[in-house]
Amino acid sequence: MEIDLAAFAAERGWRYEPTAPPPMIEGAVFGALLDAVVTDHVVATGSIPFEVGNVAGQVGGTRTEQFGTVRVTMTRRTHRRSDHGYLSIRLPRALPHFVVDAHANGTSLPIPDARPQRVSLEGDFDTHFALYAPAGYERDALYLFTPDVMALLIDETGDLDVEVIGNRLTIYSPHLFDLHNSAVWDRLEQIVRLLGAKAIDQAENYSDPRAAGTDSNVAPAGRRLDQGFLSRNGVRWSLVLIVAIVVLTLVITVAGIFGSFALGM
Repeated sequence: MEIDLAAFAAERGWRYEPTAPPPMIEGAVFGALLDAVVTDHVVATGSIPFEVGNVAGQVGGTRTEQFGTVRVTMTRRTHRRSDHGYLSIRLPRALPHFVVDAHANGTSLPIPDARPQRVSLEGDFDTHFALYAPAGYERDALYLFTPDVMALLIDETGDLDVEVIGNRLTIYSPHLFDLHNSAVWDRLEQIVRLLGAKAIDQAENYSDPRAAGTDSNVAPAGRRLDQGFLSRNGVRWSLVLIVAIVVLTLVITVAGIFGSFALGM
């Protein structure tokens, strides 16, 4: 059934915006899109706060890193555009970075190959999803992705991708959500009730012993997957490559100067 989305949100005391800037959500989609625009943006309050919308942008991203006294900002831009529907649920505390990539929708997330960080789970979960976790956080993945969580993912989000990063659990569709369709809302609200409630319980009970003495309940190594260019390792290797090119250019230039000087003599 077709609905008036503005009226639908107002009846529930939610905020609706026809267009909006992208929310402050890191990760596989929002962290990998440039010039992104969100449409049909709904922010819902209640016992489980969440937001829903559609996002479209150019695949790429910007990341700034500090290397000693040098601050480096790098931007990756491609000609590819990416469109996604998303549902993001706020968690009571941060969890390590996990990506659950659904096989049913192919390779729809705009992130580089993360196969070295793949974690295998029990049962038939691996036939439905590929789970990625930061190096050293494989046991944390097994703790958080319990059999009941895996069953919920298979039953409720089998054709969607799921990401946990910071204090957010975000579900992505490789297609824009038809948020003027009541059946779409029925499914999204069921995901919030079932998977959202379970994720909140898991977050409240999770503890990372490696985070002792840090400003977060997750240690730095667990806060972000290695995502190529957009990861710390990716930036480091890009910086190394730039330095190598600069050094090589200087060597060639100096050699050319001395060569010309020798010929002149």
